[in-house]
Amino acid sequence: MLDRLQLTATQKPNHVFSTFEGRKTTFSELWLHAKSIAAALKNFQLIETERVLYLGKNSDRLIEIIYGCAAARNTCVVLNWRLTISELIEISQDAKSKIIFTDAEMLPMATKVAQACGISQIIVIDAKDQCAATGGIDYDSLLSDFEPMEPISSITADDDFLQLYTSGTTGRPKGVPQTHSMHLSQLVQWESTLGPWPEDDCCLVFMPFFHAAGITYPLFAINYGTQVEIHRGADINQISESLLSGSVTTMVAVPTLLSVFTTTFAPGQVTSLRTIHYGGSRVSPIVLKEAIRIFACDFVQIYAATETTAALSILGPKDHHDQALASSCGKPSSLAKIKVIDSNHNILAPNEVGEIAIKSESVMKGYWCNEEASKAVLIDGWYHTGDLGKQDENGYLYIVDRLKDMIISGGENVYSAEVENVLAAHPAIFEHSVIGTPDSHFIELVTAIVVLRQGMTLTLEQLQEFARMKLAGYKIPRKLVFVDALPKNSLGKIQKQQLRKTIEALV
Repeated sequence: MLDRLQLTATQKPNHVFSTFEGRKTTFSELWLHAKSIAAALKNFQLIETERVLYLGKNSDRLIEIIYGCAAARNTCVVLNWRLTISELIEISQDAKSKIIFTDAEMLPMATKVAQACGISQIIVIDAKDQCAATGGIDYDSLLSDFEPMEPISSITADDDFLQLYTSGTTGRPKGVPQTHSMHLSQLVQWESTLGPWPEDDCCLVFMPFFHAAGITYPLFAINYGTQVEIHRGADINQISESLLSGSVTTMVAVPTLLSVFTTTFAPGQVTSLRTIHYGGSRVSPIVLKEAIRIFACDFVQIYAATETTAALSILGPKDHHDQALASSCGKPSSLAKIKVIDSNHNILAPNEVGEIAIKSESVMKGYWCNEEASKAVLIDGWYHTGDLGKQDENGYLYIVDRLKDMIISGGENVYSAEVENVLAAHPAIFEHSVIGTPDSHFIELVTAIVVLRQGMTLTLEQLQEFARMKLAGYKIPRKLVFVDALPKNSLGKIQKQQLRKTIEALV
């Protein structure tokens, strides 16, 4: 990955790589800043392969830090700023770091984390006036104080380039080290399906950088000399301003934001977009169809996992025009293999539902300092995703549900995603989720959790009548619970584990 940045910086030194809140950074500046960071880390006597923390919202500076860490043969760990202090402390202790970079907004949290974890250095971004009071080091001063150093000679392709943590929706977050070779393999897989990024692209990135869905895109852009516009977060007003400016050609979003966009923009209003990439959770067919109508550009769906670096499979633009494939998440590249298996790891026939497993050079070697968790998901060279799905005769993959979200009611398997897709079309429903709740007779009851649209009403009988046209009797919800909002993580995924705890206390 370092060679790719150096090459781009050499070939396009004065081309703008990123814009962030009025600040522009060229590729040569990015490379020089990264090498200054590397020199600073060496001055701090950081041992090779040690971790360096970043706690902050999206910033152009994070890209410099990632490459700076890599040049010093260290690894940047991007923390989820939405976590509680106790959760951040737990992860920081797991990463065993001595240095933390932070922004002004997260400085108070970073200070508490540093104190609890014995972290010796706090480097503060874009907040020089706050450094003296906290004992932190100003980031810009760091850049000017250390002469750029060349990457150390011992770096290998199997070194850890970046470390992210899983969302923790099914337990304690786990560290996922991503090597240089994993990212390069992912790049080749991407190109084999979608081709290289056009050099004149401008990619709008507002998804959080502590997720693969956010950080992957600026890292990809470096390889092609492509420009990125980085937003601190997903602010709809700022996103709208950027899209209406006519400068943005590519964007990545999650389905929940696609839904918002369909009510924000009118057809023909956004004219510069060529491609919208989306993924992270299931998208309603209704929302997708409306988004395609409004933006009239190419759509690319990415089915991904942190453990695979990024994409597992891709549904390209042409396939979006085939109604039969609209609910598919596409195919893996020729460099990746996918299989659908039963509980005994036997490969299932086409259109049979089982767990999705993948083998690829972009799959992690194991979780950070967690051998037990690694052995549970890495079996005979295959990564077991925990997702239920099926492949058709042509190799297209369809996600059915999370393995742990499947409902067993009266001896029948009910896939919550199938029920959710049907309920999404009900005019009174704004948001919803389907889970199983305990029952002495049926084991679990199919339960719909619903946020109503303003001014609308709905009864269980009305919902059942609506669902009966498209669902078998055992799949129809037997309970209906109304809530004001559904718990979601930063990617817009509904946190069913948290939802179950809340609902089980009510029903």
